[in-house]
Amino acid sequence: MATSANAYLSTAGSADYVNPTIWSDAIEQVARESAIMPQFGVMDNRLMGRPGEQINIAKNQAFTAAALTEGTATPVTTLAFGQVTVTVGEYGLAKQVSNLELAYSIDAVFGDITSNMGSALAEKKDDVIIAAAVAGPYTSKYADGVTSGAITAANVFNTDLVADGITAMRLQKRQPSTLVINPNQENALMKDTAFVDASIYGGREVVLNGEIGRYLGLRVISYTRVSSQTENSVTVYNALLLGPRPYVVAQKMAPTIKWKEDSILDRATTFAASEAYGVSVLNSESIVVLKSV
Repeated sequence: MATSANAYLSTAGSADYVNPTIWSDAIEQVARESAIMPQFGVMDNRLMGRPGEQINIAKNQAFTAAALTEGTATPVTTLAFGQVTVTVGEYGLAKQVSNLELAYSIDAVFGDITSNMGSALAEKKDDVIIAAAVAGPYTSKYADGVTSGAITAANVFNTDLVADGITAMRLQKRQPSTLVINPNQENALMKDTAFVDASIYGGREVVLNGEIGRYLGLRVISYTRVSSQTENSVTVYNALLLGPRPYVVAQKMAPTIKWKEDSILDRATTFAASEAYGVSVLNSESIVVLKSV
C-alpha cells in the first residue's frame, strides 16, 4: 500500500507539539563537574540571558604611597585604568544514533551521550583556558634555568623550578596557591619527602578533581590537558603556577544538549551539544608557566 497523503509524519507542522525537541539539564551538571580549570579563575555571568558578545573589565593600576611634608598639601597622583576584553565564542559537538539502536537501549544511550558530551565540552573549556594562560603569563621558567633552544631530556620537573616560579610571582606581590602539572611532570614531586599525598588529607571529591597532593604550600593538580609542544627536539610540558584571579571565564550560554529525528527516511536521531563563553587573562602576574620535559 502506498503511503497515504494523510499519514501523520514527524515532519508535520504540529509534530513538535507531541514530539518536542528536548533539552537535557543533566549535561550542564556533567560539564560543570568535569571541568577542572574554571575553579581557579573568575567566573563572570553578566552576559547570561542578555544581549552582547563581549564584556570589558576595568582594572585599576596599583597605588603607591609617599612621605608627606607637614604644612604641604598631599600631592595628587594620576589615576588610570586598564581594561581586559573578553569575547565570546561557541563550542560544541554532534553525534547521530539510529532509531533502532535507540529502541534497543534508549536509557543507556541517552545517559552515555549526555555524560560523554558533557565531558567533551568541559575538556574543551579547559583547553581554551589553558591555552590563554600559557599565552599570557607574567613570565615562563625553564627547568634548570635552560632556554627553549637548549632544553634536553635531562631537564625534568624539579623543586628548583617550582621555587623559581613561586619567587617570580611573589615579587609581583601575588601569592601562588595552585600548581597544575602534566602527569609526565609529577614523578619527581611524588618522590620528594616534602610532597603530601592528597589521600592523606582529602576525601573522594579532592582526588576526583585531579588534586594529587600539596607541595611547598601549593595545591597540586595533575591534569592530562596541560599543554605541550616540541622544543629543541624534545616534548616540553607547560605547568601552570596560579595565584589569585589569574583569568576570567565569561559564560554566555550554558551547556545544552538537544536531540531530534532529522528525517523519517534517515531513521536516525541527531544529538547536538553546545555552549558559549569567552576566556581572557585577567591578571598576568598571577600566572607563571613552568616548562620541563
